[in-house]
Amino acid sequence: MIDEIKETNLEESTDILDEKVESQEDTKELNSKNNSVEAEKDDSKTEDKKTSILDKLKKKMDLGPKSLPEKGPIDPKNGKEILLSIKNIDITFGKGDRAVKAVKNASFDIYKGETFSLVGESGSGKTTIGRAVIRVNPLAAGEIDYKGVKISGKISKELDREVIRNIQMVFQDPA
Repeated sequence: MIDEIKETNLEESTDILDEKVESQEDTKELNSKNNSVEAEKDDSKTEDKKTSILDKLKKKMDLGPKSLPEKGPIDPKNGKEILLSIKNIDITFGKGDRAVKAVKNASFDIYKGETFSLVGESGSGKTTIGRAVIRVNPLAAGEIDYKGVKISGKISKELDREVIRNIQMVFQDPA
């Protein structure tokens, strides 16, 4: 009788143990699935962060168009095509206390088909503005547009090459 009880208890214990093991395996499997779902969520969050960072970098690095349009914008006041637009530019040399503002708040438009002369006293900033237009002198403020495309500041290499091919400065001949 005792042997029967032991045998029965042993069988029941084995069954209970088997059930617990199965239950633990099920729990592990569930945990594993949950972990993989969490890992996928984490991966998704990481990818979202990477994408967000890349988008921000692209926006910062967006250097505008890579080429120039065939025609510039039309001035609504006179109906003429604007080739070059200088808007409130400042050009400064040096830094801090030694900074010299060579050009202050200069603005003008040059229209297609017109001859434009920039006239002023010696040292008034004529050549400095011309050098800013051909991208030699950087601007401290303002903007330069060619055919409606910003050409001052950072621009793409392709656009820079096109600007260099399209815009040239003709110096006066003192002879």
